[in-house]
Amino acid sequence: MQRLRGRQKHRVDYRHIIDWLVRKPGAFEHYRYRDELFPTSRFRMVFDLLQEKLGRPRGSKQYLRILELAAKDSEVKVDEVLRVLLAGGEEEISAQG
Repeated sequence: MQRLRGRQKHRVDYRHIIDWLVRKPGAFEHYRYRDELFPTSRFRMVFDLLQEKLGRPRGSKQYLRILELAAKDSEVKVDEVLRVLLAGGEEEISAQG
C-alpha cells in the first residue's frame, strides 16, 4: 500500500476493522470513512440494493457479512460472485450463498 502524504489524507483497510463492524453493525451507518469500505463498485451496488430491499439496519448487517466473507476468504472471489448475481438479476443476495 502506498504511503499517503499531506493533511486530510486517509486510507482505511476494511480487513482491519471488519470484526468490530460485524459486532456493532449500527456503527457502520455513521462511520466517518464508510466510503472506504466498498472495495469495488460492485460492493457499493450490492450495498445499495440491500438497503433498498431489506431496509437500513438489515441491509447494512447483510452487507457487513458479505464484506467479512471477502476479508476472510477472498475479495476477488466475492467480487466475481457479486458480478454474476448482479448480472443475473438475483432476487436475493446474501453471505449465506
